[in-house]
Amino acid sequence: MPVNYLFADDCIYFHSGPKGRKVEALRVDPRVCSLVDDPGPQVTWERGCGISQIYESVMCFGRAVFMERLEEKGILERMVHKFVPAESPVFLKDKDIENTAVVKIHIEWMTGKANRVTPSHTIISNRFRTTLYAIFLLTQMGSFDTLASLLFFRQIGYLTL
Repeated sequence: MPVNYLFADDCIYFHSGPKGRKVEALRVDPRVCSLVDDPGPQVTWERGCGISQIYESVMCFGRAVFMERLEEKGILERMVHKFVPAESPVFLKDKDIENTAVVKIHIEWMTGKANRVTPSHTIISNRFRTTLYAIFLLTQMGSFDTLASLLFFRQIGYLTL
C-alpha cells in the first residue's frame, strides 16, 4: 500500500496511524516488500512492439520494526523535512508523535530494474500528464475549477477518467 517514506541509514522509514490494517498486519508478520518506482515518458523505438515506458524501480525485501520510544521516533522530523519546504517551520508535538506509528524496515536484500532513455528512443508527448499539469497550473492561478476542468477535458475526448 502507498506510504510516504524516508530512506536513511540503509533503512526505509514510514509513519502511520497507530491502528489499522497495515499496522495489524505488520505486527502479525513483519516481513515486507517495498517498491519504489519512478516512471518516465513513453517512447517509441525499433524493438519489441515499437513502444516502451521509461522507468527506474527498486524492490526492497526486509523486516519491519516498530519504533516505540519517543527518542526513536525522531526520524519523523527528518521525514517531515523531506516533504515540507525548508522555509516552512514544522513543530512536532510530543503527544502527536506518541500517537504516530513509526516503522523502520531493515532491508535484507533488494533488486532493481531500469529502462532509461537512449538515442534510439523518441519521446512521446503524454496527453494525460500534460493535461493534468495544465489543469493544476490553471487551478493554482484561480482560472479553473479542478472538477469542471477534468469533466471538460473528458467531454472533448482529451482525457479518460
